[in-house]
Amino acid sequence: MKKWFIADLKIKTLVGFLILGGVLVLSWWAWSSQRNIEQVVSDQTLKIDLTGYYLKTCVWNPTIYVFEKGLWRKTNRYLPRKGTYYLDGELRGYEWCDVVMCERVQGPIRIDLVEYKKIDEKKEEYLDKKIPEYQSIKLKGLIKIEFEYFSDSKCKNKKVYSKELKIK
Repeated sequence: MKKWFIADLKIKTLVGFLILGGVLVLSWWAWSSQRNIEQVVSDQTLKIDLTGYYLKTCVWNPTIYVFEKGLWRKTNRYLPRKGTYYLDGELRGYEWCDVVMCERVQGPIRIDLVEYKKIDEKKEEYLDKKIPEYQSIKLKGLIKIEFEYFSDSKCKNKKVYSKELKIK
């Protein structure tokens, strides 16, 4: 009788630990799937923690919409991918990319909450052409950010990030 009691106690203890472990795992899973991965760093920058996921290089550019007059308007996020241009008075250029690759995200990514407006072209003394000039315009109000990311190293298992935010 005593051996049966000890064996029964060991089984009940083991089952208790398994149930407790299951509850802890499910609690962690529920927390991690609902955790807020976004953080507004400033009024013009959003930081999103996608560590461990993958993005396609060169072509990654989140789409940002602004809610205006009852409709979603797609903002201009285009800046030249090659050549030179001015952005907010600063000469930039040759953000060149030959090969699109699938790269693992190593830490939080930053998204500038701005749209770009072409305001002019400047004639450069050392070049025989005009260079486009863009201005960053801070987004305000209700915005929506969308982009693709991937859960595998071949960028085949696509996921879509979509989030609405109120920006002051």
